[in-house]
Amino acid sequence: MHRAPSTADLLVCGHMRTTRDRDTNSSVLHLRGEFDCSTVDVLVDRLEVVVLGDATEVVVDLAGVTFLDSATVRAFENAAAALSSRDRTLVLRDPPTFVRRVLQLCGASSLIAPGGSGAERRASGPGVEHIPRAPTVGT
Repeated sequence: MHRAPSTADLLVCGHMRTTRDRDTNSSVLHLRGEFDCSTVDVLVDRLEVVVLGDATEVVVDLAGVTFLDSATVRAFENAAAALSSRDRTLVLRDPPTFVRRVLQLCGASSLIAPGGSGAERRASGPGVEHIPRAPTVGT
C-alpha cells in the first residue's frame, strides 16, 4: 500500500532534529541545511510541537544552517512570542555570521544567545566574549 508523502517527506533542503536536555529542562531543535519559504511550513510545525511541550526554554541550534530567509526568521519570532505568553523562552544558538546578519537585518537579533557564535567563542578562547569590529567608513 502506497502512502501519501507527509510534510516531513517534503523537506529536502533542511534537516531538523529535536533533543531534550532534562538537566536544564530545555528542548533543543538542531537545524542543518537551507531554510526558506519552501521549508518554513515544516519548521513551523516542528516549532509548534516544542511550543506545546513543557520545556522551560527552547533552543534552536543554527550552527549547521547554510541559508535562511525572512520567512524563517518570522517563524522564530512567532514561536518566541508564543513561548513568552507562557513565561518560557526561545533562544537562537550558534548562528553562522551570515545568519546573524540576516537576524539583525530582520530586527530579531534579540533572540540570539549571548556570547557570539560557537566559532567566534572557539576563536576567542574560553571566557572571552567576541566583540565585533565596527565597520570602517571609506573616505
